[in-house]
Amino acid sequence: RTCVDSTFRCRPFRGYYHLFNRVEEFIVRNRFVVGAVTMLFVMLAGCEKSPTISKKEDNCSSPTAEALYSDIFHRNLAKTIQSEGLKDEALARTLSQQISTRLEGVRTTQNDPNSTKKFCEAEVAYVIPSDVLKIAEDARQQMIETFGSMNGYNQTVYDMLQSGGSKLDANVVRSTLAYNVQPTDDKTSLYLKVSSDSDVVTDSIAKILYLKSKATDISQAKQKADAEKVESEANELMASKEHYLLAKQENKNSRDKINAIWKYLSAETQSSLLQEQKAWVADKRVSCGEPNAKAAPTPLSKVEYETAIEQLNCDTEKTKARIEYLNQF
Repeated sequence: RTCVDSTFRCRPFRGYYHLFNRVEEFIVRNRFVVGAVTMLFVMLAGCEKSPTISKKEDNCSSPTAEALYSDIFHRNLAKTIQSEGLKDEALARTLSQQISTRLEGVRTTQNDPNSTKKFCEAEVAYVIPSDVLKIAEDARQQMIETFGSMNGYNQTVYDMLQSGGSKLDANVVRSTLAYNVQPTDDKTSLYLKVSSDSDVVTDSIAKILYLKSKATDISQAKQKADAEKVESEANELMASKEHYLLAKQENKNSRDKINAIWKYLSAETQSSLLQEQKAWVADKRVSCGEPNAKAAPTPLSKVEYETAIEQLNCDTEKTKARIEYLNQF
């Protein structure tokens, strides 16, 4: 055990990896850096000493024991929120207090008559405000829509809370807790030590609270990305329209030229080439469509412009080739 301070709050370390959230990178650098990884160590199980207690409170189900566990959980949760990327320690502590805990179905699993220590098990109910869940899930969805898949945040917040065997009922998630309690020798204070708790629940709740803390920033980032997308699409549409108009003018020039050449031919030559010319026109329509037909719709989208440009270029190329052929006569 590693003692935290003079009040004998202690926790053994457990290590694990967390991705720096790309939203945090956006706030700091106005962009997201994919794959930045940090290792942070947080403390899970702990021991906590109570203030003065009565003789009736040195048991597994006492209000004092419940309060001691709550203190341990909230300190651990605040540290885990920070490990997700929240740099404001005070804000992490404030966020952690939005979650309430209660011990249900408390039972004493071992009670040694030669020791004052009692070993306990209970089901912990973690109560998460419904609005926190909604805000976090909305922020998560916006983040995924804007920046794509992100490690640790691809599940819905509701699925996060149910992973690892935990049970979710509305806005309450439950998991099993093992701990022990022991009064001091003078029977004035109570120690509580957690021997096993759910890492997954703590991590999931930390992610949810982190998402809530960044909801506004994520929303602003999505709005900016959406605006940039609209602007980009508008620019692409304008460029497509310009290419279409150029293709249309080039096609008109080629058609005007072939008509002029045909009129220049003698009546005898026109007569001899007429059936061939009709066959060429029919073949051109099959290959290129009729981009100059009066019924041809005006393109409205990028795809429609691209289709029209392809037809016009096809018609122009075949017309130019026919012009070279007719120039022989």
